[in-house]
Amino acid sequence: MAASRVAYPVLAGLLTLSIACSKKDAPGSASGAPSTQPMKVGLVTDIGGRGDQSFNDSALRGLELWAAGKKFTGSGYRPATAEEIKSSISPDLANLEPPIEPLPISTLVLQSKAQEDYEPNLQLLVEQGVALAIGTGFMLENAVKTVARRNPGSRFLLIDSPLLDAQGKPTSALNVRTVIFREEEGSFLVGALAGLAASSLFLLSVAALFLLGIGQSFAATTSITLL
Repeated sequence: MAASRVAYPVLAGLLTLSIACSKKDAPGSASGAPSTQPMKVGLVTDIGGRGDQSFNDSALRGLELWAAGKKFTGSGYRPATAEEIKSSISPDLANLEPPIEPLPISTLVLQSKAQEDYEPNLQLLVEQGVALAIGTGFMLENAVKTVARRNPGSRFLLIDSPLLDAQGKPTSALNVRTVIFREEEGSFLVGALAGLAASSLFLLSVAALFLLGIGQSFAATTSITLL
């Protein structure tokens, strides 16, 4: 999964939340003068964690580097330089709107060591008073659904999965937004390359559901190349 496909939705979601909170606290509103405190945003990784060079790192890039303007150093955060932010933005995102620029937020990241950590980590973010709790990866779907139901006044963002009901069908919740991707499109290209390089028509296994696109394109490509 390309870094931009995860990082930019995180940033866009935070921008939307920031605008909504700004309007809510605007002068003349029932809540009075706008707050000068940064908005706290939390993120729970899946067990891949920081350094996976995949969607956990991508989501962290969107939250920490792009949204908060911070660079994680291993012992904490420091302000990111303009060059560090610029060099992390791929060309396809350079001219998108809303632009990639720091927002007035602070971050709280909890790394999950086991699947059993997902739900308590999300609940801890709620108890820490985050304005938005982000669950990174489809494996957190059930935990996000459970904690969101338990805390209807809190907001959640789930990356790479819709919410699912008891029958496994997509559903929704008022306090949850989800970001999903068309994995089969990239998988088809991978399968096409495999088909072009293959010497037989056998596809031995499909490891996960999203790899179905690889199997389909493998079969299509080998059928074409062997004619």
